[in-house]
Amino acid sequence: MLDQLKAAGMQILAPATNTELIDLLIDGESTPSDLPEGTLVCHILPHYRGNAGFFHLFCESSECLLLKSCYGDGVRYLKAAMPLSESILIELSKAALQAEGIAKSPLSLWAAVTPDGAIYIAKATAINIDHILNIDPQIPRPLMAAEYDYNGSAAVDSLMSRSLFNTVLPECLSFMGAALLKQYPDILHPYFLAFEAKVQSPSQQVLSGRAYMNISGVLSAMKEAKTDRKAFAASFMPWQKIFDKDKPVTPELFSIEFIPMEEVLGFVDTLKQQIESAGGYSFLEENYTEPVIHLTMLQMMLYFIFQEQWLYLARLTGCDKADILRWIYKTRANSPFFTGASLDLPLFFDPVLESHKVSIKPAGKPLSTDELIASLPAFTRLRNKKKILSMLAAAQQVLDTRDTVTALAGEYHKKSRGFIMENASYLKDKGRVESLDEVFMVDKKELRRLVHDTYYAGLRQILEYRQSYQSRIAAQPMPYEMYVGDIRHVPRIIEEQLAKFEAQLFYPCSTYNATELEGEAKAYNGDMTGQICCARAFSLPMLAKIGRPAALITDIAPIFSYVTEFALLYDIPLYSGIRYSELLLAGKQVKLTTETVALVGESDPYALI
Repeated sequence: MLDQLKAAGMQILAPATNTELIDLLIDGESTPSDLPEGTLVCHILPHYRGNAGFFHLFCESSECLLLKSCYGDGVRYLKAAMPLSESILIELSKAALQAEGIAKSPLSLWAAVTPDGAIYIAKATAINIDHILNIDPQIPRPLMAAEYDYNGSAAVDSLMSRSLFNTVLPECLSFMGAALLKQYPDILHPYFLAFEAKVQSPSQQVLSGRAYMNISGVLSAMKEAKTDRKAFAASFMPWQKIFDKDKPVTPELFSIEFIPMEEVLGFVDTLKQQIESAGGYSFLEENYTEPVIHLTMLQMMLYFIFQEQWLYLARLTGCDKADILRWIYKTRANSPFFTGASLDLPLFFDPVLESHKVSIKPAGKPLSTDELIASLPAFTRLRNKKKILSMLAAAQQVLDTRDTVTALAGEYHKKSRGFIMENASYLKDKGRVESLDEVFMVDKKELRRLVHDTYYAGLRQILEYRQSYQSRIAAQPMPYEMYVGDIRHVPRIIEEQLAKFEAQLFYPCSTYNATELEGEAKAYNGDMTGQICCARAFSLPMLAKIGRPAALITDIAPIFSYVTEFALLYDIPLYSGIRYSELLLAGKQVKLTTETVALVGESDPYALI
């Protein structure tokens, strides 16, 4: 390996000195006598806590992080003061990146740094690392100050929320996934215009790799449509209290038919035709983004319709809203959890993620509506039975349509990824990329130029930077709600939020099937039968493999989501409304109560009673 680095022009210690240096390092002694007085020895690893966006540097009793491909603001101190200047640390970072590029592999490096700043490689060993793209609050400010500004800005500094995307998109989008979302026009504006709603632009934005929706615009549209914004907040932002200054909208004012279902079904047929007619080459054209816009609009329409039907059923029956949801789901014969559906879906929707066959094992049978009606008071049955059954059937039709839209989204994703991989294979055969995965580090316009061989100069440096940047933005936790103008202050905001949450002994939650239970909360990892399982979000592919957990804890569980349906069908306790639940709870002893998740152990709040 050293010969390979030397042949590429890097400075390598002479063999005798190098051997002596390595032996002395193993013995924990000082540097060899034939090196200048004051020479320091550093050990550089190509990752920090598994995150490949950083070099982890050790020198004497000090540690620091070096941000890969970033030199103006690329040093983060971890332990003690470094005996090397920041300019030397930056040169070490450049040398380590150069060595990785030559070896085409992550390297464990030993380097000697002389007092005049010369850097000599003493040992280089290729190692394998598992790239981890999870948030990590223990990494101090994983982005450069300038990188927080790469996101662009909204015309109006509206409140942005990533809650609406939580159950369908990954925590951090790939570079291509983020680039595609940035290129879409205002996804929800055609929907808003149906109510003549004046909303702010843009309706969606990508901030540090996360997809955010303009929640101010969504709430404005909901006001025009006379839907219940508090119910929306309880579903998508359970930690937020959204109250209107004007008189709250009551169920009596709801217009159940404000979006005719016939119109929605016609929209679904149009979407099917668009996806079926999409050809491989058309992915590189501008109009290929239309199905994503329509998919997003459909999901929002269906949610609003379902929300109103749910609340209207609660008024008709006089029953608890959780019981209404339970009835809707348990009497739906077409539920994928009853029929044992088989779908091609990615874990979350992003072109970098491969689709897999999702096969759900059917368990149990749906309840009959007669059982539901029989449980109601006699006066309610006599007065509202026909309306109740009609609205119940309508709500289940909305859920059936949601399943159709989910299947269409899976088909569109699989087709799109197939087109991308065809182009990736072509580019690899032509020598324009070194691996198929590199294609996900370019946007659609760049991919088109690569295919036509008009974009190549400097590509290697661009790809190296983007690969490091993607890993580093994944390490940066992001708020669930924020104003775009606060993007520069995210490290401070997150630090304050996590400090506040970590100090809590109780986490108030929105619950279904709440129970009294104590045990270790574990992060989702396949079959979680009998365990308390926590995750940022539970997608349908995750639920197909999860078995029968003792309880589920998640950040958000909308009434429309598969995790809510799953929990209500199988009477599994579901707790939602804890921001960063997996980060805060995984690996810790927790006690579940009827309304909270509490930490137990040394800080057991019950021990004080």
